[in-house]
Amino acid sequence: MNTPALLANKNLIVNGEFVSNVDGWTLSDYTKGTAAQELDSGGTLRWHLKLVNEGEALQTVHVPVKPQPGVVYCLRFEFQSTNGATCQVVISPDSGPEQSYELVSSSLLDNPQPLVLYLEKFEQPIEFYSPAEQQVTIRFVTPANSGQPHRGLRVTGVSVEVQLPPLQVQSLKFDGDEIETTDKIFLCRGAGLAGTEPHRLSITPKADSPWLGTRVSLLLDESAEPSGGVSSDPELGQEQPMEGGWKLICADMDEPDTEHSLGIRSEYTAEIYSIPAMLGHYRLILEVVDGPLYYPVVELDEDIPITVRVKSYYTQKPMAYRKVTWTLGGKILDESHTNAQGDATFTFKPDNTQGGLQTIVASVDSFYYPDNASLEVPVRVLLDSPWHTVELQLDEIDAALWGDATAYPNRGGSHQLKLLLPADHPLEDTDFALSWLAGGDSPQTLGVGFSPSLEIFVPLAEASVIWTMAAENKRNGQYSLLVSCSRLKTASRPNLMKLAHNWLDKGETRMSTKYPVIDDETVALLSLQVRSQTIDADAPEVIVGWRVGEGPVVERTTGAGGWSEFPHQPKTVDPINITAQVTSPYDKSSFSHTFVLAPVQSNPWTEFTSLSMRDMPLDAAVGIVCLSGEEGQLKLDSIKPEFSGEWIHLEMSDQNPELDLVFDPPLGEKKRLEYGQALTWSIKSNAPIGGRFSLRICCEGVLPAWEIVGRVISKNFENEATLAFDQFKIDPVLGGFPCLGMNLPFIFQYRAGSALAGLDVQLKWEGQPPAELKIKVDPEPGTSVELTAEGAKWSLDCRSSVEIGTFTLTVLIPGIGPGFAYGPFAMNLGHHRVDFTGIEHEAIIDPVVAEQERVGVAQQVRSLFTERPVEDVPVTWKGSTDGQATSEPSRRNGFSLFLYQPKTVGPHEVIAELESKFDGEIYSRTMMVKALASNVWDNVEFQFDSTEVSPWGEMTAFARRGQTHTVTLKLKDATQLPVNTYVQLGWRGPGATELGVTVDSALGTRRLLTAQGLTWRLTFSNTPGLTAGSFSLFLVAERVLATSPENPFTINASTSAQSQDVAG
Repeated sequence: MNTPALLANKNLIVNGEFVSNVDGWTLSDYTKGTAAQELDSGGTLRWHLKLVNEGEALQTVHVPVKPQPGVVYCLRFEFQSTNGATCQVVISPDSGPEQSYELVSSSLLDNPQPLVLYLEKFEQPIEFYSPAEQQVTIRFVTPANSGQPHRGLRVTGVSVEVQLPPLQVQSLKFDGDEIETTDKIFLCRGAGLAGTEPHRLSITPKADSPWLGTRVSLLLDESAEPSGGVSSDPELGQEQPMEGGWKLICADMDEPDTEHSLGIRSEYTAEIYSIPAMLGHYRLILEVVDGPLYYPVVELDEDIPITVRVKSYYTQKPMAYRKVTWTLGGKILDESHTNAQGDATFTFKPDNTQGGLQTIVASVDSFYYPDNASLEVPVRVLLDSPWHTVELQLDEIDAALWGDATAYPNRGGSHQLKLLLPADHPLEDTDFALSWLAGGDSPQTLGVGFSPSLEIFVPLAEASVIWTMAAENKRNGQYSLLVSCSRLKTASRPNLMKLAHNWLDKGETRMSTKYPVIDDETVALLSLQVRSQTIDADAPEVIVGWRVGEGPVVERTTGAGGWSEFPHQPKTVDPINITAQVTSPYDKSSFSHTFVLAPVQSNPWTEFTSLSMRDMPLDAAVGIVCLSGEEGQLKLDSIKPEFSGEWIHLEMSDQNPELDLVFDPPLGEKKRLEYGQALTWSIKSNAPIGGRFSLRICCEGVLPAWEIVGRVISKNFENEATLAFDQFKIDPVLGGFPCLGMNLPFIFQYRAGSALAGLDVQLKWEGQPPAELKIKVDPEPGTSVELTAEGAKWSLDCRSSVEIGTFTLTVLIPGIGPGFAYGPFAMNLGHHRVDFTGIEHEAIIDPVVAEQERVGVAQQVRSLFTERPVEDVPVTWKGSTDGQATSEPSRRNGFSLFLYQPKTVGPHEVIAELESKFDGEIYSRTMMVKALASNVWDNVEFQFDSTEVSPWGEMTAFARRGQTHTVTLKLKDATQLPVNTYVQLGWRGPGATELGVTVDSALGTRRLLTAQGLTWRLTFSNTPGLTAGSFSLFLVAERVLATSPENPFTINASTSAQSQDVAG
């Protein structure tokens, strides 16, 4: 396309305006010609050549373009012949005749004003006679003055121009590719910047074109001035040989596509050859933002999102609202458009025919290099869940499929957890992480630690992954472990772990008597101690199976000291074998012990005598009871005259020196028993703790010794027993903290070696009754419960309880004596077993120290029983570096909020801590706060169009209706905040719609502030009726509390509104 605008009009004549005197001209007589300056008839001062009296002036010019059809050399000038002179201009080519033209002014009268120029135009094509012409001479001639001194010629504006025909193009190349001469070219923003290749443009005229061998320049939008964001090398307007090309550099501007024209301008006179162009983003590329992070499993009905980003090849900026096509094997799966961040997402859901490696292709329409505007995304699809063949091995125990078999780690032990894969497993070359299934006991509560840590992915090595699991000897518990794979969406099934003393060995054995008396209903108490092989310690809470002869197995649990006790009251005198067996859950090993009893039918002592202790008749099942520190009277009465006059004394078969028993009369001292009288012994234990002993009443040579069980009971509760909710110990002084939502047993358990075993106990409840607190107690208070090694248990079901309350519990032991009790123990019902949910509100801003800004951080508290948020739980907050500490109770939603004010610049740890009264655990969470030294807005500057840069908020911008203005945000220091922060532009004042203002990019849009700054375009409508107004713009930045200062704007009224004001 050719256009007649902006011709170069190169003049072959040198100094045709004679501003440099007569330089470039040859005069026949320098006294007859000179350069002069006079006013023309229009009042303009003009330089010109003045020739008189046969004076001549000539100039020979080179013929740059071969004379040929279509090429015109044109001579132009302005002249005045004075005083009736007939002058001439003579054109002399190299060959051929001269061409002479008379120069006579249209007015033959003498000039009434000789100092004024009356110029007339002359224009004449130069005729050449040979295409080989090399030069032509232009000569001005004047006649003799005939006595008139001013008779002659005045001439100026002499030019010889080469007029070329419109450019006929043989080929047009853009970026090395030949394109149609009618095609529009597409310029890419950012081309030639940041190390990228610029566009390249070259043009070749047809072989017979007179443009060949000439010089040309490039114009943009008919201008040699860079505009619209496009510049060139050579520069716009700079001439170069026609054979040369141009490099085009396009600025990176946040603007929509714009139309332009590129012009090829000859150095001579010719129409400009125009090439239509578009400026925008036309070379696009794709990159994966979120690739297939895992292998989708068809069996689990899984899908997988894939996100790609469309970017400009040159600027690397994301491209919004571009259509992305997703295909598989050439079949279109989906079409989606990129969002404001240039991202497009497709969710791929394979079917049962698509196992193996599938290649998803994402593509975007790109004008340039469309083949490079696609991206292959390989997705490995699994038809069946690979977890079906993954095994778990605990230490060297036989492996089992993960989730199939319960594992039994040991309290106080360190174990290897090994994940095993069979050969050629699809999860080879992936990583695995171990997770603790949420709910129930936490690792902290049970004292269980892992190396590598939980949630840390570990690479597979030799088809296995090994974790070390170490457990403190805190308490029993159960939990489940999951394993996650770096390439799977779904974790494995949970594998149950039961933590306890699971690797066991036999300790001591005891039996209260080998010869129980049937008629006395004597109970033989058999005791087996179980110990842990892991830490060589007593093993409570272990199941022991007791079996009488070939009868059924009765399970009893070990209590304090690892003792399991089994009472047996024989009914016949046949010898009895009672076997206790223990199996280690850890490795299924077992041990047993057999107790042999030889019952006797009757006790002759009870036929002739009666026995009491502390005025209480002997209960054979209880024996004699002494209270520690108190003196008690043992009394033996003769009840038949046949048994009279016999000598009686006491012995101990089991001395048990720890009880420090004192007898008066002493052991072994004989006393005579007479009918109707009684023998008494004073018995006292000086030991602070209780225990068992075995006492014999002897009458040598008359009756066999009478063996009686003795018990020393301490009245001090802490010397004798413990209280617990399940495994959670209760401090008898502080009392217990039963919890809303709890359903656990209240346990009264004697200590190892205590003589309380086998006694019946009752629970006494005082204070707010259970019904009022909606607590279900089973068995009900007042019901007798046998005290065994595992303790006496009452279920406290608080799952329906909603209100806090208080009550006391007392344990009564009638067998020791009327009114004997431990307690009362205070109970405080509420939310006492608590921890952090893990849901937290991190600091959303970086506070500025100089502004004394505070930032809120919060942690949510929950009940471990209800698993719901709870309020009024004190949380202690403290800064790790500045000593700030305060207690902030949780609110109704469970969140405890702390407003932290840092005192120094830099990162700070803020620690939240709470105590769970129920189990005494301390839970803590650490959060990070980054403190800034000063206000980030001190580093931003404002520029309105091309005005001077000023601090944001200090310069009022004056906008005009009907125009589009540019607001630029710049950084004083591009290395300091808020660089690389997302900012938004805000508006205060009358609404933008009300004022007729459109903002691009839209108000409130998050935009990343880079070192290059940001630009917004504001278009001010001139719609009739819009009045003058004002508003201000401000900035909001992520993680910054304060907004920027407001930058004021003033707008004039619309033209029609102004007219109405004037008319009014």
